[in-house]
Amino acid sequence: MFSNPYSPYLFISALITLVVAILTWRRRSAPGATPLALLLFTAFIWSFSNGMILETKDPNWQIFWFNVLSIGAIMGTPAFWAFGVEFTQHGQWLTKRNIFLISLVPIISVLLSWTTEYHGLFYIERDFAIKLHNGDWNFTPGPFYWVFIIFSYSVTLFTFLLILRKFLKSPPMYRWQTATVLTGILIPLLGNLAYTLFIGVGKGEIIDPTPLLFTVMGIFFAYGLFWFHLFDVVPVARHLLVEHMQDGVIVVDAQNRIVDVNPSALQCLDWNQSSPIGKDVRDLLKTWFDQFSSIPADIYVQTEVRAVNSPNTYFDLRVEPIKNRQNNLTGRLIMFRDITRQKMSEKALLEAHDRLHLHLKEIELLQSELREQAIRDPLTGLFNRRYMEETLEREIARATRENYSIGICMADIDQFKAFNDQHGHKAGDLVLKQLAEVFTTYSRAEDVVCRYGGEEFLILMPGADMDTTVRRAEDWRKAFEQSKIEFEGKQLSTTLSLGVSIFPQQGQTSDDLLKLADKALYLSKNNGRNQVSIAKTGE
Repeated sequence: MFSNPYSPYLFISALITLVVAILTWRRRSAPGATPLALLLFTAFIWSFSNGMILETKDPNWQIFWFNVLSIGAIMGTPAFWAFGVEFTQHGQWLTKRNIFLISLVPIISVLLSWTTEYHGLFYIERDFAIKLHNGDWNFTPGPFYWVFIIFSYSVTLFTFLLILRKFLKSPPMYRWQTATVLTGILIPLLGNLAYTLFIGVGKGEIIDPTPLLFTVMGIFFAYGLFWFHLFDVVPVARHLLVEHMQDGVIVVDAQNRIVDVNPSALQCLDWNQSSPIGKDVRDLLKTWFDQFSSIPADIYVQTEVRAVNSPNTYFDLRVEPIKNRQNNLTGRLIMFRDITRQKMSEKALLEAHDRLHLHLKEIELLQSELREQAIRDPLTGLFNRRYMEETLEREIARATRENYSIGICMADIDQFKAFNDQHGHKAGDLVLKQLAEVFTTYSRAEDVVCRYGGEEFLILMPGADMDTTVRRAEDWRKAFEQSKIEFEGKQLSTTLSLGVSIFPQQGQTSDDLLKLADKALYLSKNNGRNQVSIAKTGE
């Protein structure tokens, strides 16, 4: 079926690398996936073309497939470089200028390989008619062939060191991915190096194993794609996400040894010594978060802490366990941020809130005082005439709805002008205050007592009938008559005249009730003072 025993292996290698190339291309949004897919595709071209050369008898077709093979064998170098640069997060190197420069030697090599019969620069001799015992063809490398070999191995070595450096710096959770890439690429590279430098090109000992070894590389990448989710869970943006995060990030293993830390954490903790990798995280945090040692290792914790060495510095601290597939603890992720400015803002806001609350209290108190001043008599503390008139209208309306009576009592101090003339206005003010105290002491909570004007007072008694109103007026009269005032070493006293009216029996409006009470008051005055009189309607 196959004329050369190596051909089936080459075609199998080509098929495997093509499948993995397609799978990788489908994940081309991940850094490194697109150039890797191109690298695998060049490996496919190399293996497939090599197999076709071994199976083809026509020299013209052999030349055709050899020219196709040169594309795969030579252009894999810039594809490998692009993969390594992007996979290790050095994408800023992938400029048009750099891509052109790194591809220049391979492109010239391909063109020289195609036209070597005219100049012999790439192959001094290339004879497909002469078959070596391994089935390969006979050719002798030219000078530019070795230029390309030196260039290719230099680029390959540089790229390999880039990936190796990434492997050494990767966190444990990502290291297996990089190891898979390294191993997969290293196998065909070592095979090609051994064949080129030690076995010899075109000597006929064995066929070039490089295309076959690409099968192994394809298997490794297939393993990485489906087991380690290569290019699905690659730390492609760690330098953007973690390195540039303002939050401090520290990753520790199960023994609390630091395995990864970002610059923000070192800056926040004022760490200016050598790298903390491998050190006990408690040594790094002990002067900042003494609470860390008391945090359980297997639960997520978020708390607010105050720095030990700087009591005015506050941190938001989050500690999250990292577990493997068997749910065993493998480490912890520690994240923290300086929230001192936020705490100071909150404190200032609370202080401002307290001040505002105090101001509001003062304003409310002032408003209350102003309301009291607007409705109170400043000397006696009783309600004033304006408040009484408004209240009387309200009480009449309510009494009409609820069908109850209102007692009205108007009182006036007897011969108050003469008392003032004899003893002075200070003594008169003391008499007014004494009478206000009598009214307040012998009144109900629902009664409204006001200073109506001068020495005249008015008492509103909701729910009181005529008998109750008269009886309470007598109580006030007697209590005032018996009271004494101390003034300049003298015991002073005077009497009180009162007149009463009743709603609704004697009047339906406030004016009617006040006029009747006033008439009753003057009736008491005219009848000798110091008495209570009832208004008479119809006069």
